[in-house]
This record gives sequence, C-alpha cells and structure tokens, in this order.
Amino acid sequence: MPPQANRGSPPSVGRYYLVLTGPACAGKSTIGRRLARELVLPFLQRDHLMEMLFETLGWKRSIQWRHWLRPASYGSFYFFLPYLFDQGQPFIIESGFGLEPHQHAERLCAMQRRYRYRPIQVHCTAAFEVLEQRHWRRVERNERHPGWLDKWKDFRAFRKAIEAGMYSPLDLGGTLIYVDTTKMKRSASLDWILREIEGAVPARS
Repeated sequence: MPPQANRGSPPSVGRYYLVLTGPACAGKSTIGRRLARELVLPFLQRDHLMEMLFETLGWKRSIQWRHWLRPASYGSFYFFLPYLFDQGQPFIIESGFGLEPHQHAERLCAMQRRYRYRPIQVHCTAAFEVLEQRHWRRVERNERHPGWLDKWKDFRAFRKAIEAGMYSPLDLGGTLIYVDTTKMKRSASLDWILREIEGAVPARS
C-alpha cells in the first residue's frame, strides 16, 4: 500500500517538487535530466515507465496497442508518486500530461494537499515547426524505444491537440516557469532556470 500522510498536520515549510510539462520534443526530458543532476534530486519520468511496459508486455504491435498501454503507464506513475512525497524531500517528475490535463491536475493537487508540498512547474514549449523537426531528428538517430512507433506519428492530430490546449501548463498553483526552447540548444546554460527555481523554493523554518 502507498504511504498515507497525516492529513491533520499543518502545511510543511520548505517542501516542494518540480513538475516538467509541455508537448513532445519541447525539451522536458533533457532539461529534467540536467536539473536532476545539478540539484541532485530523484527524477521520475512517465515515458520510462511506458518503455518498461514495452519491454515487459511487448511492443511490435500497433499504435492502438500503445494507446492501451498508456493508462497502465500512468497507473504506475501515480503508484510511485506517494513514495516520493512521503520522503519529505524535493524531487522532479516529468510527463506531457496530454489528453486528460484536468484529471492529472486534480490528482497532483490532491497529493500536494495530502503531503503538504508546493509545486514548481517548469513548462517547456517551442514553435510547432521546431517540435516536428526535432521529432524526425530523433527518429533518424533512433533515440527512443521503437515501441513508440515514432515513424507513424500523426502530426495533424498533434497540432490540433496543442491548439486545443491539451499540452498547456497544469493548473497546480505554486510557481510557473515558462521555458521556450525554440532557439535553445541542448548544451545551453540552465543558470536562469536554476535562479527561477531558487527564488520559488519555499523558505525553511
């Protein structure tokens, strides 16, 4: 059973977690890994859980099969989250949270209240043309697990999802940091993001 917090306790001072959000190819994973190394924090990625399911249950099937595995990957994601919250230390999570952003926001807000954490959301975005270019670049380089079937990505549906706000920032409260990576290189300095995070970290008593 996941750990249960003491719901009668007052909010804790100094507890926070980082949430990286945004569409695919906006730089969430790259920035998240670098922040995790710089801040020495645990980093939970929903995509890694999805790839674990590919390896365990198979992936040479269809896009429909990938869609069927998606709820299981989020189920695993929300199974592990209480253990991170229960440690009382900062950590980082990352996902696109698309298709059901409001449901994800509700679940995360419920955990924030239960474990008395403050969110700092780093929302990554980029021009659509750049997202598409990055996607095909990583297909050429075989950067992702083949189970994602990236060669068959439907970019018309992806654009519609972005325009419909499915990859907008989550309504979590706390601090929201926008990061436009359109012109940002992978080797770019993250100093300004680290300063924004440092300014948003709640003070300890």
